[in-house]
Amino acid sequence: MFFEVVLVGRGGQGVVTTSTILADAFLRDGKSVQAFPEFGPERAGAPVRAFVRVSDQPIEVYTPVEQADAAIVFDANLLKKFPPNKILKDGGTLVLNADASSLEHEEGYRVCRIPAAAIAKSLGKPLSIGVALLGAFSAFSRMIPLEKVSEAVAERLSAEDVRVVERGFGEVVAVAAE
Repeated sequence: MFFEVVLVGRGGQGVVTTSTILADAFLRDGKSVQAFPEFGPERAGAPVRAFVRVSDQPIEVYTPVEQADAAIVFDANLLKKFPPNKILKDGGTLVLNADASSLEHEEGYRVCRIPAAAIAKSLGKPLSIGVALLGAFSAFSRMIPLEKVSEAVAERLSAEDVRVVERGFGEVVAVAAE
């Protein structure tokens, strides 16, 4: 298995922290990983991308990620700057912080829309959008067990953030069941 994830958000949303937690979760699952950010102008609100590579074998690729297998997008408005066909392979997985009715369907991709900001805010953790998105990514992609994501979150953040991960995971399961 060789898998690449791109995380897209704005400065201050925790994109780099979220990528580090995702990499840690994959390490806990026995995978080889690389995680690295890409910054533009360093200011709050500027677009930020981070990348995670995952493999069952040691990773010997050191080039930038051109088109990932999955994308985790913190702000749906950034899809104008980073459209799925530019950041994702055909058939890739897109986990998006957005209301289910707020965007048109992206043809050719597996799309999961989750109100991550609302979930994080409702649990008293308004800055934990990325944590809710990680829960959704775990449920939707089935690439990483929720248990490993929760362990990584608990070590780096707080028990309250683990609840945010679980709620993000649960929202995807609930939508899939409908």
